[in-house]
Amino acid sequence: MAFDLVIGKSDKVKADPVIFGSIEHDDYIAITRLDKKHPNWFLNRMSNVFDDQRFGADELAQAAEILDELILKTRESEDCRVLLKLSAAVSMAIRKGFPLFGVAD
Repeated sequence: MAFDLVIGKSDKVKADPVIFGSIEHDDYIAITRLDKKHPNWFLNRMSNVFDDQRFGADELAQAAEILDELILKTRESEDCRVLLKLSAAVSMAIRKGFPLFGVAD
């Protein structure tokens, strides 16, 4: 099972969104571990891979700050890889001016 990270006007095929990446099993384990160590709303929602998620502009700006802080705290950790993946998706959505969706696959 994957949790797709989708950038676009919507997550519907007719809106031609871009599937930027996926949260795979190992990523999910890292996200839940990070959420236990550093609880925050963004990792909590990303760990809920059974429900679709939508992150608008304000939430993406907040998520970028959270991820930046966590990347600096965990840069020597194996968990940093998943933080960088999430940061890339959040940053791309911000630069493109579209929401980021987490779509349960």
